[in-house]
Amino acid sequence: IVNYSVISNLSGSHDQVVNITVPKDCLFGDVDWNYPRGSLLLSHATGGKNFQLCIEKGWGTFVTQVQEIVNGIAKTLALPTEETPTCTKSTNSEAALLISSPSAQMYMTMFNYRIIPEK
Repeated sequence: IVNYSVISNLSGSHDQVVNITVPKDCLFGDVDWNYPRGSLLLSHATGGKNFQLCIEKGWGTFVTQVQEIVNGIAKTLALPTEETPTCTKSTNSEAALLISSPSAQMYMTMFNYRIIPEK
């Protein structure tokens, strides 16, 4: 389990990107994004094994958009709900989700992430 607490640069622009790389051997944890602004890029690579990278709704998940990034191309996905996580499948053992902050400035948004190895 790896839990992250990150903060946006409040004096920065709304197009800033906060990067989080999930370690190779980690399967789940949570992200507490303080004063979210811009986007957060959540990525994971396994070095050979395919998987799904998912985010799950937490107790305070406030995001406006989730996009999977595959070969540099962004595709909008459905937002996570209580019942359904938002997932992307890895390509060449790598996956990334670009999560956009709420339009209004918030104190925090929080979500869980999970790595699901393919069988």
